[in-house]
Amino acid sequence: MSVMSSPSSLPTSDLFYQYYDALFSNKEYALEVAAINRLAKQWSSAKVGPVLEIGCGTGGHSLEIAKLGLSLTAIDLDLQMLKQTRKKLQDHKIYNVTLHHGPVENLEESGFSLAIAMFNVINYLPDSEGLQNFFRAISNRMLSGGVIIFDCWNGVAALRSPPGEKKSVIRLGEEEISFHLLSTTDLFRQRTILTYAIEVRDTTEKLVAAGEQSFMQTLWTPMQIMDAMTMAGLEISNCSPLHDLNKKADHNDWKIQFVGRKREQTTHPE
Repeated sequence: MSVMSSPSSLPTSDLFYQYYDALFSNKEYALEVAAINRLAKQWSSAKVGPVLEIGCGTGGHSLEIAKLGLSLTAIDLDLQMLKQTRKKLQDHKIYNVTLHHGPVENLEESGFSLAIAMFNVINYLPDSEGLQNFFRAISNRMLSGGVIIFDCWNGVAALRSPPGEKKSVIRLGEEEISFHLLSTTDLFRQRTILTYAIEVRDTTEKLVAAGEQSFMQTLWTPMQIMDAMTMAGLEISNCSPLHDLNKKADHNDWKIQFVGRKREQTTHPE
């Protein structure tokens, strides 16, 4: 990455996108996709694939799914994120992925045996109507008996002990990038505002870029999530801590992962 000439050389949002992968460089995408593949095979009544990925971000999970040889349709509301996903796939010469910009409710494709929404996608949904529409749209595009897998913050744990402050520093070539995460939580409305303050310095420690990016996260409780899934025709198969799939999640687990199945359609004799 090149060193920027002045603190105003990039808009704040561009600065966040440029260093997004650096900020989350310790995220274990390959490990998570391997777990997804195991869970899909365990709970699916059919062969895994094609796959629908909602909220693909910069393509960390997309890349690992595509490496498995599965046909993937990846969708995101953020066009800047999709541009990075496209470049990442092109750099790895991967061509079994179709990218879409927009909400899953607008997706024309259907017939998916596996749907995933990783890295807290549902926490970006602002209200109960949005949560219900989200799961209904996914269910409508899945095959009978298909599997949905997603992770999220556990609202019960987050409301008992709200997110706090975090600082980290990463060096990329001649650049030192400092991230300062601040959070403000409204317990009554079950919402947290996350603000990332970013500073980029050169080898002389001169500040060459700075900015902030904020996101709202809804702290859904497991019961709210399960109710929305049930209303969308999705059965809850499992809920575990994100990286401990053999354990049942409880109120102390901050990051949890759900596995659900679309109810199998049965035919009745006349």
